[in-house]
Amino acid sequence: MTEFRKASAAVETIEKLTEDLKQGATLAAGGHLSNELHSCWVETQKHLSELSPLAEKMQRRCDARAQLESIKEELRASIPGAPEDCIKQAQEMVDTKAAGYEQMQGMLSKALELEAIATYGVKMAEKVSGVLTRLSVAKETLQTMTPVFQPLVSQLDEKVAAAQAERQKQEAAANEAAAREAAEAARKPLEELMEENQKKWQAQQAAEEAARLKQEEELRAEQQKELNRLAAEDALLRMEKESDAKVAKLGANAACAEALSSMLAASVGAYRGIIEGLEAMISAIAAEPADVRLRVIRVRNEDFQERLGRQPGVWLFLRAVGFQQMTREDLPGDLVSALSLSSSPPTERFLLLMEPDMMNAYDEWSKWHQRLRAVASFLQDLGKLAFHRIAHLGRHGQDLVVGEILSAKELLAAWHSSVPS
Repeated sequence: MTEFRKASAAVETIEKLTEDLKQGATLAAGGHLSNELHSCWVETQKHLSELSPLAEKMQRRCDARAQLESIKEELRASIPGAPEDCIKQAQEMVDTKAAGYEQMQGMLSKALELEAIATYGVKMAEKVSGVLTRLSVAKETLQTMTPVFQPLVSQLDEKVAAAQAERQKQEAAANEAAAREAAEAARKPLEELMEENQKKWQAQQAAEEAARLKQEEELRAEQQKELNRLAAEDALLRMEKESDAKVAKLGANAACAEALSSMLAASVGAYRGIIEGLEAMISAIAAEPADVRLRVIRVRNEDFQERLGRQPGVWLFLRAVGFQQMTREDLPGDLVSALSLSSSPPTERFLLLMEPDMMNAYDEWSKWHQRLRAVASFLQDLGKLAFHRIAHLGRHGQDLVVGEILSAKELLAAWHSSVPS
């Protein structure tokens, strides 16, 4: 994209944003700054800042063109016959030291200097000047609105910064408390291990000390990893039991609805990741229900745990959709072979969505498949709804809590009207 086209597009954007700000100025003058106006103001300042260096460079070239044309007029007036290519004619007069060359030598030097700067032609300089004039008008308009918007923008920025600082403070305190608890839990076995290692160090040659230190560090890391794994496993098991109890108590459809409601506490960014992950999984199964590989989840899979498994409401949702808990030895033999699971521990856990027998129980299979498709369609619409409701906020919208843009009542109404029991 040329400089002119880039500047023209930027000025057009600034003019549009300026017009939007003018329309909202009355509301802002009353002391209320909406998120839309705040974003509009910030985006306008960003475009102005980005365009400023280019606008200055274009202005210098326009000024150089104007000066060059002025000097060329003076040269034509000084050269007999007023030739069109007056610079070339003046150069020849200076080179041959023709009569009167002294008075034009300075003008010629200046003209040659300006020619290197004035890369715009006369017509292009006029077009560029027009764009720069529009930019100047927009700046003047924004300057008149600065006393109204700037204090409100600063206040809103300060509130956002204060909220972020408070969140960071709370996170730091929570992390510190968790670190203290972990250190206390690990203190006693670590002390015993260090005492035992110390006796070994004293009994062995000094040459082996570096190897022993390395071994100690690896052992400590492995113990911490195991502690973390056990803690995560305990939390997961508790969540699984609670989910199973809710499914048994509420029924599948109501449990799904409760799971979706619990996800509303997440940020919009995390929420969209959860919904999109679930939608992709259910849609794939609905499209190829006979492919059993799509209907099995390896619970210990770290990618699954990070994207979905550890997220609030997901386990309950999957169980309510119909996924059953199984160990490796409970899985069908052909599935174990297809997924090369023979070497995994017999007690390794999986989630499996069983498919009704289409040939012998078609009505049951049809209802099962219809519900899967309805769930996938609902999740797809839900993801789109969350995106549309924060699209105008830009990146700021990703940090909002979903419950601020989508109520549990609205969600449950949509779920019960879209997904058959």
